[in-house]
Amino acid sequence: MKQENTNPQKNDKTSHALGEKASFLLLCLFYVVACTFIPLCFFIELGEWLTSVLCLSVCVFSVLALVRIAGSVQTLIGYILILAIFVIFGGAPLPAALFSAFIGSVCVFAYLLLKKASPVIWGLPAIPAVAALLFSESPVGLLLSLISLPCALALTWSVKKELSRIGAVCRISASICVMIVALFGFYVYSSSGELSFSAAKAIIDTAKEQLTVFLGSATEQLQDMLGADLASVDLNSVITVAISSVFNLLPAIIIVLCNISAYIIHSVFLSAYFASEEDKKKVMPMLVFDMSLTSAIVYIAALLLAFILVSDSVAIYGTAAENIVLILAPGLVLTALAGVRALTAKKGPSCLGTLLYMLLIFLIASLSPLVIMAVAFAGAIFVILAHIGKRKAHPDDN
Repeated sequence: MKQENTNPQKNDKTSHALGEKASFLLLCLFYVVACTFIPLCFFIELGEWLTSVLCLSVCVFSVLALVRIAGSVQTLIGYILILAIFVIFGGAPLPAALFSAFIGSVCVFAYLLLKKASPVIWGLPAIPAVAALLFSESPVGLLLSLISLPCALALTWSVKKELSRIGAVCRISASICVMIVALFGFYVYSSSGELSFSAAKAIIDTAKEQLTVFLGSATEQLQDMLGADLASVDLNSVITVAISSVFNLLPAIIIVLCNISAYIIHSVFLSAYFASEEDKKKVMPMLVFDMSLTSAIVYIAALLLAFILVSDSVAIYGTAAENIVLILAPGLVLTALAGVRALTAKKGPSCLGTLLYMLLIFLIASLSPLVIMAVAFAGAIFVILAHIGKRKAHPDDN
């Protein structure tokens, strides 16, 4: 009778290889599904019930893909909580699903490129691109299916070069902005038949008018429902001024949202990709958040100009200064929080220091423009003082 030869070590290697292949195929499948899902939501009417089921499935699939990369759930608890809050309190699952599909597809494609940049991986974006072109019959659908590709490439390059958080976030954010500009350009061309500044301005002006009419009608209906008497207030003028202010700051708003998205993507990917204790030591240089001296000086100058340039003749320059203030404020707010945390913890744990830090966070969470500008101004001062301290400590450095 022939004795069966079993080798536990060989079996373990075989099962591990099969597990790696299965993981690779599942991640590829998720990338294709996520990139196809994004244009699908904009071009095909699926019905409320089917859309909700599909959105929740994409959210779950996104989390499972990232957990597969990380190897555990613990490192992704923060992202999972954010996504759960987004789904529960967002009012509709579609925004959360688009959010998770975009972030998941960026992280998964970057992971696949870093692990194995084979022709198969590079050919993956063609599958959702062809599918989107078939069911949308529009270049916009094609672009939507590829919207995560530049972002994934920027993330891959940033991790390979071990860039700091500021450098990585700027590059990832720039790639998102490029895709948004490209989508808007295709929309302008398809709507007006030409790609020009006047055509783009006409579309923006139409959007402003429609939004003004919509908000005016909604406000009147709300006033009738509540039985409130606001006859002394010119609601149309208030709405018009508010919408004009928002559209004047639209470039900065888009850039800030792209920066926030890039920050989340970078944080989630580093948490998943460098999950082990040994990898966490390697990732430390990529977690450094160091605003430059130039950004601090530019913020202070722009803040002063935004308060000074208010007359009609120079209002356009004041608006430009406001956009710069809004773009730089988030990074300087984070710097201020880090500076306050460092100062309060310098002499050891302190209850008063902790309360001061938490109070500052609650003030920022109120989203008061004055509070945010003041905290960002403090962050700029921290940056300037830190650079002065470094120059004093190392006077020979250029």
